[in-house]
Amino acid sequence: MSKNNAFHERTKHIDVKFYFIRDIIEAGEVEVEKIHTSRNPVDMLTKVIPLHKFEAALDHLKLLR
Repeated sequence: MSKNNAFHERTKHIDVKFYFIRDIIEAGEVEVEKIHTSRNPVDMLTKVIPLHKFEAALDHLKLLR
């Protein structure tokens, strides 16, 4: 929805505050891009991951371990 604002039945009840994000993206202030799960350090905060991936995420975020 952030890139294609076409109306769909599933999107008709989206709160108006979320349109702010779309406006920011259209203005070019923020760029939305897909990050593959193998390179996504935020996975350590949202799901159970193996130790090697957790350590890689810490390194990527430059956090101490």
